[in-house]
Amino acid sequence: MNAVKYLAFLLLFLMPVQGVGAQPWYEISSLEGAPCEEDRQCGSEDFKCIGGVCGPNLCPTGYEQWINESTLEHTCKRLEGYCESDEVCENDESCEFTLAGYTQCTKLECYPYQHPENHSCVEHECLLDIECPGDERCLNYSCVKLECRGDERIVNHACKKIECGYCQYLLGRICIDYECCDNTACKNDEHCLDHGCVSLSCKGDETIEDHECVRLRCPFGQYADNHQCVSYWSLILDFINTGVVKAILLVLGVFIFIVIVGTFLRHRREKKGGLR
Repeated sequence: MNAVKYLAFLLLFLMPVQGVGAQPWYEISSLEGAPCEEDRQCGSEDFKCIGGVCGPNLCPTGYEQWINESTLEHTCKRLEGYCESDEVCENDESCEFTLAGYTQCTKLECYPYQHPENHSCVEHECLLDIECPGDERCLNYSCVKLECRGDERIVNHACKKIECGYCQYLLGRICIDYECCDNTACKNDEHCLDHGCVSLSCKGDETIEDHECVRLRCPFGQYADNHQCVSYWSLILDFINTGVVKAILLVLGVFIFIVIVGTFLRHRREKKGGLR
């Protein structure tokens, strides 16, 4: 009996009194139109505080409802930073639930030996070039193979242009000496042409001076021949020594000898005839 009385008293205590401002739970009316300052004053997630008045939340998750006071039209505005997955965030962000009460794109906070990549923290392969092999460099926390041009070589994990010295050319990333770059590297009868020593081909009346063909200036009584000055007497002697001239001189000598001998004999005969 005491238990029944206690239960009846408890029901009376919990049941709101009619006319005091509260209604039975099965008769609670909608909060739509009630004045408010915050969403929580509207008593349900189905209602939002819009323009100081509780109204039904017509926007999906991640959007905020706005009312145009002049037209009373409802519009849904995306909440700042709202996200549904990592894909809509930056590479160094992840989609996480925040104190704002919804999921937002949030900057990743990685350890010093990590870096953000694809919305998560990944350990570095490298931070400095010296942590990579000699033919690689550190790029975006990874060791990357260097691809140098034909006129470059790797120096301190970087491609540097190869600078050859004077009178050298580059072949297979190696500096090679030219045969010559000026006449001083060639013999006296040669000159430097296209970085190679080439023999001079001078005319007969020219001689070689300082790796060049120079015209001979012979003194009086001489002429230029075979790259030197020759006396005209030498020319005469050379002419005399030719076979034809020798034959002519021989015939002429015989003729003169015959004339002299004939004259001598005739003179002798005439002398003997006078003595008789």
